[in-house]
Amino acid sequence: MTIFVDDAAIMYRSKPCFHMIADSVVELHAFCQQIGINRCWFHNVRGRPHYDITGLQRDLAILAGAIAVSSEELALRTEAGQRTLKRLLERSKDDPLEVARLQQYLRPHTSTEPAPGDTRQLF
Repeated sequence: MTIFVDDAAIMYRSKPCFHMIADSVVELHAFCQQIGINRCWFHNVRGRPHYDITGLQRDLAILAGAIAVSSEELALRTEAGQRTLKRLLERSKDDPLEVARLQQYLRPHTSTEPAPGDTRQLF
């Protein structure tokens, strides 16, 4: 199970808030339950399911094993981010340094194809 938290520090009710994602929604819910984060903070945004968390919850998540990353890296690790990343890689194919930088975020199991029976548009 890999959990990631970002460094966004978006102000909400005068407190900095952050985002938490995981390789799967099931893992994300289990991890949040383990450290006491209420499920009402979960946002099931297509391609970007995440929890909004406070600074204290972020610290607890890191102590429990979450990996702190930049907001950019966190966004690239979502399903929607993986689709964007693949487009960026295609556009950057003539720049080996940029390709190498972007490839570090590419998850090999991510598909840009819809699941069988999914008729929604990806882009």
